[in-house]
Formats: sequence, structure tokens, C-alpha cells
Amino acid sequence: TVSANNLVTTYGGGVPALTTTYSGFVGNDTPASLTPGATETTTAPAHPTIGSYPITPSGVVDSTYFIVYNPGLLIVNPATLTITASGASKIYNSANPALTVGYSGFEYSDTIASLTTAASATTTAVAGSNVGSYPTTAAGAVASANYTIAYVAGTLTVNPLTLTVSGYSGTGRAYNGSTTDALSGAGTLAGLVGSQTLVLGGNASGTLASANAGSEPITTAITLANGTNGGLAANYILTQPTLGNVTIGQAPLTISGYSGTGRTYNASTTDALSGTGTLVGLIGSDTLLLGGNVNGTLVSASAGSEPITTAITLANGSGLASNYTLAQPTLANVTITQAPLTVSGYSGTGRAYNGSTTDALSGSGTLAGLIGSQTLTLGGSASGTLASANAGSEPITTAITLANG
Repeated sequence: TVSANNLVTTYGGGVPALTTTYSGFVGNDTPASLTPGATETTTAPAHPTIGSYPITPSGVVDSTYFIVYNPGLLIVNPATLTITASGASKIYNSANPALTVGYSGFEYSDTIASLTTAASATTTAVAGSNVGSYPTTAAGAVASANYTIAYVAGTLTVNPLTLTVSGYSGTGRAYNGSTTDALSGAGTLAGLVGSQTLVLGGNASGTLASANAGSEPITTAITLANGTNGGLAANYILTQPTLGNVTIGQAPLTISGYSGTGRTYNASTTDALSGTGTLVGLIGSDTLLLGGNVNGTLVSASAGSEPITTAITLANGSGLASNYTLAQPTLANVTITQAPLTVSGYSGTGRAYNGSTTDALSGSGTLAGLIGSQTLTLGGSASGTLASANAGSEPITTAITLANG
């Protein structure tokens, strides 16, 4: 018995190889014993449409067997035509974009034009649909019997609408060690749909690029919350505002613990500072180094009660000196006492008793103790005064005076 094998194919797969099954061989005979073996034919064309086509075996020649032929059947099933709805995106409150469909699975020379009716795509989203994902659905195609249609949905994504905000500025202040800066003004949103409103959050303060004194950029992290008249924060995205730089002034410091040092006149306006300086007004754990705190400057080098000023400076410690300004301390006047001088080179003048205690001074006076190249003029140096006018060895005193030189 020679039987044509039943075969199944799909439209577009052509005609598969035809095969035969043999039964009834005796002894050691096999299909190779046949001369010739069976051939198979079918009425199906090279590109068969769906349906059933007979397969006929024939051609076996062998005198030792009576040949019985059993026909087979070629079944051609429909191919799957996949129609996919396109994906798309749009901005909240805008019109839906045009939707399209894509085809895959056409066989042979078939095209979209081969369809009785082409597919179209629709979506559940409308212009006012909230931000989110909405299905796009393909439908309506009418194809020949050679195809079964499989539809694949797509997605329409509604993205947030961009808003801007104006009306805010940073707030200039003195250095306080913080990058947090209060926002001034009232924010106004631009770009809202219709009469919708939203609530602003995170608008109390912004963040400085640096906490240091100077002109500092400031950024914000303003947020949106649901408002009224259908205003949903999820339907919007906020562009943070670009604000002008904020001026951070230096923090004021005062210093205490210093005083001038009283001394004897030495012709210099430089006066040593006594004590240990303590800064008042440092922020947090900031420390600074003091400079120029060895000496102060007297208003005058002359003896007397002299005002003294300082030029104490700041240098970086754990903090930055540029973040601070130092008010120079007001110190008490410094007492500069007169410098002591001595004079030599004078002597009294022996003479006969004349009843007077006035005695002429002899010699030339020389001052010892003058500062630098200073000179003074001596006065009252013509005579001295005897302890007694009587004859004898009398002590003599002087009343020599000094005048500017």
C-alpha cells in the first residue's frame, strides 16, 4: 500500500515537500527495493490559497506486489496578519495626534491595497485627558479569507504641560553660615489651563551656591500641589525660575581684651597693645586669626593722655576672613609720661660776699637723655641760688628750664 502523507501548511508557506508512506513489504524488502518508487503530485498551485488540495501517489512498478494507492490531503490554513495601533504622545490639553496602524504578515505580493477595508486606530484619550497612558486600538480591517487578523494595541502618552513662575527674588542679608536664603515676593504661575489654579510649595526659601559673603547665585525647588477648578499638579511640570544673584554682606565683628601700654615718652606713635583679643560675632564654630594686634598708633608721640587706634586684621581660620568685617576697638587713652633728662657742665662761681644768694653759673650745659636727634634750648642757666648769702662753702641750686629746640 502506497499512501500519500497528509500535510498542513499556512498561506504564504508555499507547497511543502510531498512524502509517501509504504506498508506491506515482505521479507527484507524496503522502499529501496522498488524500481521506480512512488511519486506524489497535488493540484495545489505554487502559491496556494486556503483550502484543501488532494495529494496523489503513483508510479510504483514492481511485479511481485499488487499496488494499492491511498491519496492524501494538503490543507492550507490562513496566515496571521498583525495590525498594530501606533504609539504617540502629546502635551496635556493639546489635541490628539493623528494615529496610524502598522501591518506585518502580508504574504506573497499582498499589500494594504489587498484589503477590502483598511484598519484605523482610535484612543480613549481626549484633548483634556489628564497626564497618563491611554490605549490606542486598531480595528475595522477586512481581509481576504487567506488571513486571520490579530490586533495589537498601542499607547498614547499624555505628558505634563510646562509652567513658569515669576515674582520671586532672593533676600540679601549678612553672612550667617547658611546656604538657605529666604525668598521674597509672591509667585505667579504662567501657563495654567483656563481657570485652573495650583498651590505653590517650597517657596519660602531657596539655596545659595555658597554660604559665603559675596554675590551668590540662588536656586529654588518650588513644588506644585492640586488647586481649584480642576487644577491637578500631575498635569503640569514647573520650570524653576532664574533669579538674580543675592548679595550676602560681611557679618560684623567686634573685638575686646586689648589696651594700650602706658610708658615714658620715646618719640614714637607706635604703642604696644596689651591683653588678648576676643572676637564677638563669629558664626557657629567659625574661628579666625588676628593680625596687626601687636601695636596700636597714638594720635601723638608727645607725653600726655594720648588716644590710640588700631589696625587689627582678620585671617582665615576654620572660617573665611572675607565673610566678616571687623570694627576696630575703642581703647582708653594711653598715658605717656615725660622722659627724664639730666644736665651737666655747669658750676657755681666763687666770689666775695656781697649779701646776695644769686650766684653766676659757669660752664656750658649738656643734656643727657634726649631722644634721637632732638635738641632743646636751656633757660634759667645764667645763675643759681645759694643756700645762704653768707661767706663760706654754700650749696647752690638751679632752676634751669627747657624750651623747644
